[in-house]
Amino acid sequence: MLRGLGWAILLLLLAWTSPAPGQEAPVLTLEDALAAALQANRPLRESELEVHRHEDLLAAARARRFPALQIGARQQQLLRPIEFKVEGGALGTYPSIGAIPPVDTTVASIRGQSTYVTAGLSQPLTGLHKIGLAVEVQAAELKVAQQSARGRRQALAAQVRQAYYSVLEAQDAVQAAGDTLALYVELERVADQQLALQAVLKADLLEVRARRKAAEAEALVRANELATYKERLNLLLGRELSTDFRVAAQPVAEASFEDLPGLQARALANRPDVHQAALRLEQARVQREIQRAEYLPEVDLNLTYFRQVDSGLLPGETILAELAASWEPFDWGRRDREIAEKDHAVEQAESAFEEARQQIQAEVAERLRKVREARALEEAARAARDAAEERHRVAVKRFEQKSALLKDVLEAQAQLSAARRDFQRATVTTLAALAELARAVGED
Repeated sequence: MLRGLGWAILLLLLAWTSPAPGQEAPVLTLEDALAAALQANRPLRESELEVHRHEDLLAAARARRFPALQIGARQQQLLRPIEFKVEGGALGTYPSIGAIPPVDTTVASIRGQSTYVTAGLSQPLTGLHKIGLAVEVQAAELKVAQQSARGRRQALAAQVRQAYYSVLEAQDAVQAAGDTLALYVELERVADQQLALQAVLKADLLEVRARRKAAEAEALVRANELATYKERLNLLLGRELSTDFRVAAQPVAEASFEDLPGLQARALANRPDVHQAALRLEQARVQREIQRAEYLPEVDLNLTYFRQVDSGLLPGETILAELAASWEPFDWGRRDREIAEKDHAVEQAESAFEEARQQIQAEVAERLRKVREARALEEAARAARDAAEERHRVAVKRFEQKSALLKDVLEAQAQLSAARRDFQRATVTTLAALAELARAVGED
């Protein structure tokens, strides 16, 4: 007879796998799960903010091409007067009035406060070349940030797919455990009746009962696993851990993945990490050009306006235009060493870029082999399941005709349950392998 624990676990399984009408848990598709994760994931939001930060830095770098305007004001207090000595006749000698000034004269400033207002406009000339190179470096930094955000999106999508497939596998396992438990419940009932008719031994009934209890324990384990995997997926989606849902079975893609060179070419075109390595190489080369530009003289065009508010006898306004140049002809080999360091940085970036390419190609090849292995194992598991189903059908039929023992039915049932679990696991493994291949190829 079925014990109370068996009924409780059976009801639990039915709650997981066959909710009552009106209370069914909503179906969560893989597409909906991916969309929810991309919208709610905090690290992904941080990477998007990093992209916006580099956009602002790029705009700021471009603004350095324009003239720089500076406005200032000063108020000064003379601690001692400024004296000017004008010799007699320094300003000329005239017949009617004589020498100007007639004698040596000292002119002193008034000890007091003076207010000055200045405005300057400076436009770099040769510096525009280095500014343009700096803009290129910052533009590459922006692209690196964009590729980093894209890489995080792909990594998150891969995590969601793996978590989704884990829920799918656990959900199928719960369903299979429920079917197995229900079968053993029925077998125990039949064995009870057959024992009363002395058609089976008591040992047969006890064996059925033992297997039913084992099925109860297995069902409880599978139900707990399903709850754990659902909580993990809810965490990735940014939802309450207790949110209930069901996942939909995913068809295995029928497309052939035999074209390894084509997949590798797609990966090299799509993968964010190879794009980042290429951008780092570009940055290293531009940084070397910036260092070489240090040999150029600094030439600036400046316009300065000066006004003294309380000028007295001195001119109150002055406007100056100047072409300023400076150059360091000798630096004791410093710039040569700095350029040599940049050359080494370029070599490092080239090596890292080639290493990234090789690693991606190797990863794609490995993932493709895993897909082929998973598909072969899935086909083998399918054949084993079909064979186990047929053996089970024959065993049940023979038992009904009293030409087979109950233990033969139990053995066939155990083999069928194992074959079904293996096939479910193989199917999910194929889906996971395909997801890993898609991630290796760089699909969003």
